[in-house]
Amino acid sequence: MEKSYEFRRRNIKGKSAIVTGGATGIGSSIVRKLGTLGAKVGIVSRKEENLIAAVRAFKEDDGIDVVWRTGDVRDPDGIKNSFDELAGEIGGIDILSATQREILFVLLKNFLGMVGAPL
Repeated sequence: MEKSYEFRRRNIKGKSAIVTGGATGIGSSIVRKLGTLGAKVGIVSRKEENLIAAVRAFKEDDGIDVVWRTGDVRDPDGIKNSFDELAGEIGGIDILSATQREILFVLLKNFLGMVGAPL
């Protein structure tokens, strides 16, 4: 195993990660990488059917157990509830991968307390 890969594995293994949009596209690639490096991963997306199919594929194709919640990053209260539930299930949030730009503004405004952040 090359040194840089081993370094990444040591830094990721055992960490808890949430990936928004983790059921499809770039998000699913991020989930696969985090999971194969040993992170406990939770995903959030708006479409339950995509989440169910993705979690099945992660398990069957990669041997990764991923938990999921539906949520829309444009709904601050809803996404906070989804994050809270996932964090409880995977042991916190060490890593947050936000694949939609809207989540940045939700985080700035609602979680980091930055008043005036656009939504």
